[in-house]
Amino acid sequence: MFQKISLVTVILPLLLWGTNGVAQDTWTTMHYICADNNLNNYANPDCDEMEANGGNANYNIIIQIDGNSTGYKDAAGTNSDTRRYVISAGNTSDNKINSSPASGSPNTELDMGDGNVLRDFGRWGVKNYPANRYCLNLWNHGNSMTRSELTKDCCNDDGSSSSIRFADTEPPAEYETALMGIKDSLKQNLDVLTFDACVMALAEIMFIAKDYAHIQVSSEKSIGADGYRYDTWLDTLKKNNSVSDSGLAIACVRSYKDEYTNTDYNTLSAIHLKTRFMEFIKALDNFARELILAGGRTQTDISDARSNTEAYDNADQVDLWDFAIHIEQKTGLPASLRNAADTLRAKIGYDKSATWHSNGQGILVAETHISNRTATDSAHGVSIYYRKSLNSDTTIYKRHQMSKATLWDEFICGRTSSQLTNITALSYERYQKNASGTYWKVDDGASGNGYPDVNESCTFYPVLRNSGGKTATGVSVKLRLKKNILGGITLTDTTAAFSDIAGATKNVKAPTVAVANDPLGFSVANNSTLNGEWIDFDLVITSSEGTKSVSFPMQIGRANPLAPTAVEFSEFALTTGDDGIVLEWRTESEINIYSWEIEKTTNYTNENTEWTRIATIPSKGNSSIPTEYSYTDRDVKSGMTYYYRLVEIDIEGSRTIREVGSATFLGNIPKVFALYPAYPNPSGGAATIRYDIPKKSFVSLKIYNIAGQLVKTLVGQTSLSDITPGVHRVRWDGRDESGKQVADGVYFYRLQAGNFTDTKKMILVR
Repeated sequence: MFQKISLVTVILPLLLWGTNGVAQDTWTTMHYICADNNLNNYANPDCDEMEANGGNANYNIIIQIDGNSTGYKDAAGTNSDTRRYVISAGNTSDNKINSSPASGSPNTELDMGDGNVLRDFGRWGVKNYPANRYCLNLWNHGNSMTRSELTKDCCNDDGSSSSIRFADTEPPAEYETALMGIKDSLKQNLDVLTFDACVMALAEIMFIAKDYAHIQVSSEKSIGADGYRYDTWLDTLKKNNSVSDSGLAIACVRSYKDEYTNTDYNTLSAIHLKTRFMEFIKALDNFARELILAGGRTQTDISDARSNTEAYDNADQVDLWDFAIHIEQKTGLPASLRNAADTLRAKIGYDKSATWHSNGQGILVAETHISNRTATDSAHGVSIYYRKSLNSDTTIYKRHQMSKATLWDEFICGRTSSQLTNITALSYERYQKNASGTYWKVDDGASGNGYPDVNESCTFYPVLRNSGGKTATGVSVKLRLKKNILGGITLTDTTAAFSDIAGATKNVKAPTVAVANDPLGFSVANNSTLNGEWIDFDLVITSSEGTKSVSFPMQIGRANPLAPTAVEFSEFALTTGDDGIVLEWRTESEINIYSWEIEKTTNYTNENTEWTRIATIPSKGNSSIPTEYSYTDRDVKSGMTYYYRLVEIDIEGSRTIREVGSATFLGNIPKVFALYPAYPNPSGGAATIRYDIPKKSFVSLKIYNIAGQLVKTLVGQTSLSDITPGVHRVRWDGRDESGKQVADGVYFYRLQAGNFTDTKKMILVR
């Protein structure tokens, strides 16, 4: 008997139903197609590509589209106004939308360059197409950081001459306000945020998105006019609708690479925006500080490094990793600066020899770029604004949140070492670790679960960093609400004072980090409607030099108590054999996980069932790459059905129930030879192959490519005593005999045992 429990069929209703009782799909992808401009003619072909996959019972593809006067086509005719559609499988080559109009479609002209319109589309998608995971895709032009102080935006609507701006006001600016509104409805971060738009892979844009999405996919260079290949990207959902956020992001990068290989447009990256991103920001801040101390941007070696760094389109945006390596190569620069450059590169995590160029230790999830030309072989996934000529007016740039959190803007504006000693540079240390190595928590209530709950009073001690050279005096932090939550949130301790925070000078080689003398606090009303709500706080930082505010979003409890926290979970399977029941699970990334607990029962009814813990499996450590676990329960009896519950334990001791599954143990020696489908299939890089042997036999199990060439011998015993009767499993890690990773594609595995022969197919898709 072979039984597999996947993420789709797992017995855990709360993962498949929203808290409002509405059935949820695994994914909803929302596409904001702003075609009221010169990209109008590319909209219908992209919709055709989406219809190649179409939504089904497990995932949704929804769009909001607006065209110019030429218009876009649907089944009823040509339109130029704003409409919404639910994409279903249809004709993929007729250059029109065959899918049905969605309920709630505007059917009137909207300004797609207005952040409020983007916000409303996201809210509509979340409400009407509930899912476990969400992707928001912005389809249009991207202007990002150019020389003009007026064009830091995306989503141009020529009909209204407007666009969604990144820094039109002090934070939150228009773009962030839109994301904030979507998050208010979603009650959690978007899983993936993608830009089918040019030059959006900037650290500044990612910094804004970090509070609203888990992963950003975007390009350092211009995107090809044809944009993403939606047929080969969204085909991933058809093959595996339970794909993780990193899996969907990597699929987007992969499909783009396949479309634009050896073209000028081939740069695309996926970037983690979670805790590790703030570690990257701290490294960037220290790098900028060391650049200033070494003489600033006008210093000869630094200027020369900038001149040789890969730049994009308007030459104001440079590849950050490439600039850092050029700095490292300047042996005349101080060792402290070159070390800071090396640390920054490590936080990015680029590795040319690794799968998708990610070593799994930094913010880079996946990256592709042109590899046959020297200049553009210097792309590494993250760019940054660095105008080649000295910036004379950066009023708008200084509004960006990243400018408020780092010294990068001071560096590109020409600050020198002597000027650094005359400024303070205070920023909020969002993920500062304490002496025991754990993270500060905004939680002081009875539950101690790391987030504020309904009917709980919470306090926390803010932490600031001074990267400037001047001692910060008269420092305080004020907590305030961006909008009033009537009867919901009450501020109890609004101001925290600090002792003077020393500056970081040439003699003090690290920015000074300080903890407040007083706590900030607030209480949450006993109001169940607040559970899962995101509350938008501000922290107003004041010193003798002035004030500035930083965004501080915080979730009250969780909308779904089983929702993912520090783990991106993708696979859970149970298999039965002659020696027990095997549990296997896979995570795409882990942060601050201490262990996994396996619980068991023979009488599962509902979430109130009593469970017995049978095993504790240590975590394999923080990782942003896939990690696989396995456990065999041998305390089983033939004919009995067993239920298992997998529980995640974080370093604070909090428990999160992940999966529940069942399997019936038969315990009999197989009666016939058998070869089973590989699991998972398609495989993300490793697969388990099961085969049954009823009697001692010579066994050969080999992997072949589509051309019939031998790739690897997995089993090849030479004597009968080497193989015993029973259920056998072998793992293929996607490598050939030499240990080299093989290319994605179709492979065959062939079992020969005695007179029995069988061949099956598997697909390798990383």
